[in-house]
Parts: sequence; structure tokens; C-alpha cells
Amino acid sequence: MAAKTEDGVPLNDSQLRDVVLNFILAGRDTTAQALSWSFWLLSKHPEILARLRAEAISFLGSDRVAKFEDMKSLVYAHAVFLEVLRLY
Repeated sequence: MAAKTEDGVPLNDSQLRDVVLNFILAGRDTTAQALSWSFWLLSKHPEILARLRAEAISFLGSDRVAKFEDMKSLVYAHAVFLEVLRLY
């Protein structure tokens, strides 16, 4: 909200709206692409999907919902998602 132009003039409502919209759209599109490629690659490599699922079940069990803090412990899942990002 305190953003300014290169000349130090505060952004007006229209300019601020454009900046915020750009951040929202950029984040949504890149996340959607990353998830789409992840699911596509997992569908082509069932052995990776099986190992990913096994890691999740061994750490979370079959009935617990993952929390953000849990992601640090899912090492294989992290590696899979980084590889998707590297490839696409």
C-alpha cells in the first residue's frame, strides 16, 4: 500500500490494483502449472507415485491430514516436486 513510482509518487488506486492483480495471477498460474506437470509426470511413472504415497503413509498414517510443518519431513516428496520444477 505504500508503494511509490520511480519518482517517489504514491501509486493511485488503479495502479495499486494492477500490481496486486499481477501478483495474484502470476502466483496462481505458476502453481497450477507446477501441479499439472507433477500429476502428469506421476501418471507416467507409477513407481515414483507408489514411493511418494508410501512416504506419505509412513509419516502421516492413513487418516491424518498433512500440515505445513509436516512438509519438512517428506524428503522424497520434496525431491519429486523440485525435479518437476527443474524439468518444466
